[in-house]
Amino acid sequence: MEQKELNIALKELADSLEAKTNEKVKAELEKVASSLKGYVSQDEVKGLQDSVAEMKGSNEELQKHLDDLSIRSKKANEDYNNNLTNYGKYAKSMQDAIEEKFDDIKQTSQGSKTKIEVKATMTIGADITGSAVNTYKPTAIELPGNKVNVADLIPTINSQTGVYVFYRETTPTNAPLSVSEGAAKPEISYKFTEVTVNATYISGYVRVSKVMLQDLPFLQSFLPRALRRDYFKAENANFYTVISTGATGVTTNTGGVAGIIEDIGVLEAADYDVNGICLNPADWAELAAAQVPGSNQSAVVSYVNNQMQVAGVPVFKASWVTAGTYLLGDWSQASKVLVDGLAVEFFEQDKDNVTLNLITARIESRTACALEQPAAFIEGNIVATT
Repeated sequence: MEQKELNIALKELADSLEAKTNEKVKAELEKVASSLKGYVSQDEVKGLQDSVAEMKGSNEELQKHLDDLSIRSKKANEDYNNNLTNYGKYAKSMQDAIEEKFDDIKQTSQGSKTKIEVKATMTIGADITGSAVNTYKPTAIELPGNKVNVADLIPTINSQTGVYVFYRETTPTNAPLSVSEGAAKPEISYKFTEVTVNATYISGYVRVSKVMLQDLPFLQSFLPRALRRDYFKAENANFYTVISTGATGVTTNTGGVAGIIEDIGVLEAADYDVNGICLNPADWAELAAAQVPGSNQSAVVSYVNNQMQVAGVPVFKASWVTAGTYLLGDWSQASKVLVDGLAVEFFEQDKDNVTLNLITARIESRTACALEQPAAFIEGNIVATT
């Protein structure tokens, strides 16, 4: 609003107030004074009210105060334009809103309302020192662990000591025969081989400051989970090496699904129960998309509860299996020997933890994989089929 227009509006306000009682004039001026709070003092408003109360057909004193109010309003407008602080922006916006609604303010009387909207635009970049309020996820985004563990497929045997010994039967001498009357019966000799398995500790630890544990509360639950995840990765690698290296089954298959079926036949011909096939997930995907040469894949590959089966044998996706190979067999013919169960423990007394305010978290278990019957397993190669 231009200064000339403001003067005209103020003059019209003065003229309209002449016809009102002193009480109404006082109320009107108090509304205007409240809207312009910060531009004029309460003493000036009171002076304006007193002048109006003493009006006797003339509004010279009122006009004087209104003119002064106009000048101060213009001065405030210039000051805020030159230095728009956060408060100045708001005050400037309030002034603009009052000027825009000036005609409505003039006509305000008891019982009526005039709505004033402040149109200031605030942005984080311009009006915030620092950053906005952050929302933090209470847990960390963790790396994944193995979906299936070797220990999930084989039985567990508890051992009182770290030396586990078992006897493996070898091929006997002679066997029962059908004999004729008067003929000598065969003498059978059973033979055994003693096998010793030494359990070792699979373990690891992490040291973390008390400050970090306090300032990142999720670490208290994260550390045990992360240590368990990495422990099983190490245990799986260890057990897989024992079984795949010791497997004595020989495969001469043609690869792919056909090769797996052939190896299942080899083991079942030796009277072993094939109850699991382990594949690297990448090879599992290739197997799922492949076709058995000369036949329909669906005849041998099926799914039960979304788990693949080949000729009725469950297929497990195991990332610890070497890519390009598969390991199948009778998994009851290997065992996990457990001497000291898996434990996650926290220690304040470790090395220089006390002086450095550190905490040590340790995970360990004394265990070993006992491959009781190597002939019950076959490791074969995945050969792409067309």
